[in-house]
Amino acid sequence: EHAHVVRAGAVEALLRGLFGASAAELPASVRELIVKRAGGNPFYVEEIVRGLVADGVLVQDGDRWRCRADAALADVPVTVQGLILSRLDRLPAGARQLAQEAAVVGPEFEGRLLGRVAGDPTGCEAGLALLEAAGLIRPVPDPAEPRYAFSHALVQEAIYQNLLVRRRTELHGRVGRALEDLRGGDAAAARLEDLEAL
Repeated sequence: EHAHVVRAGAVEALLRGLFGASAAELPASVRELIVKRAGGNPFYVEEIVRGLVADGVLVQDGDRWRCRADAALADVPVTVQGLILSRLDRLPAGARQLAQEAAVVGPEFEGRLLGRVAGDPTGCEAGLALLEAAGLIRPVPDPAEPRYAFSHALVQEAIYQNLLVRRRTELHGRVGRALEDLRGGDAAAARLEDLEAL
């Protein structure tokens, strides 16, 4: 009981950080649902809030937030994997496919490598922008070339685990061939992370 009260207090504090003064105006049912589903995990809180905003349950009105409807609350996925996949499902098919391809490359990846693995290389740049806007990936500073990382290890894992084994196997083959092509087959020149990835 004490642990639940502590977790609930931490979640309420996080909600105040996310919504400011508007947090107190959110219906008790919304706050209770977020507390219950998040189990005190800040990442879960952020995922649940993102889902409620994307579904139009929580809407911004100037500098305030308000709850538009309670009806969709039952549809909030229970698991963090469900929350992540729900966010992915809102994206266009090309961006979803690119996220799956990136998940096979790994938690962090080069834009150039993903371009070679992608089923639609011409849509890679636009797809990366959509994934970034959705909060699924973030740019990683690298003076040599564009690099990205999934926003959280759980994001990459959820997308990867949701792939059919046959599709995973096919993508692993494509990633391996792309790595070999990019590095010119020169194992001595390959970076340690390239060798580990291969």
